[in-house]
Amino acid sequence: MAERQSSLELLRIASALGIVWFHAGVTGSPVGYIGLTVFLILTPMFELGANADRIAPWRQHAKRLLVPFLFWTAVYLAANAIKGKPLIRLDHGPFLGLLAGPSIHLWYLPFMAAALGLTNPLKARMKPPTIALLATAVLFPLLALHHYQHGAAEIAGAPLPQWFHALTPLVLGMICVIIAVRATPHFTNALPCAPSETKRCALVVRST
Repeated sequence: MAERQSSLELLRIASALGIVWFHAGVTGSPVGYIGLTVFLILTPMFELGANADRIAPWRQHAKRLLVPFLFWTAVYLAANAIKGKPLIRLDHGPFLGLLAGPSIHLWYLPFMAAALGLTNPLKARMKPPTIALLATAVLFPLLALHHYQHGAAEIAGAPLPQWFHALTPLVLGMICVIIAVRATPHFTNALPCAPSETKRCALVVRST
């Protein structure tokens, strides 16, 4: 069974607690939103690090992410019906309404399913350094046009603002894994590799 470095595990736990803190709406809860950003950065780091040579079928990601999305959609639909609220907001059309779900808190699951569905074909066709270069090319226009694109997403309606906000840390995570491995050889110990696989993981990320 793969050993995971405790520091990254603690970071993931702290991120999860931050997200719970944010949704609790208690004092200082906006700070907890940082946890989501950390999660979004860590996901591509794992995918392009230790999991770089593991091309999982998209249906596996769909089962892991969309099944919970459908379950909680049913739960929130029932809750909205009991409270007399609209089942799904259709202000911006049925497609966006279905993506947002009956509660905006559900936006993350279909977003991540789509992101992983894109990452796997990239991994199958490109080496991680190439993906990092592509991500760098995408990151700068994202940052430069952030104000204008975010405004357009707000007008388009949920979940596009949430998806657009999540895109930047996701792309940043694709870059960070390459920088971290090249700058710190011991970074591979922080990836979810068994000790016997650590060298292989380093070679996968360092390959050009």
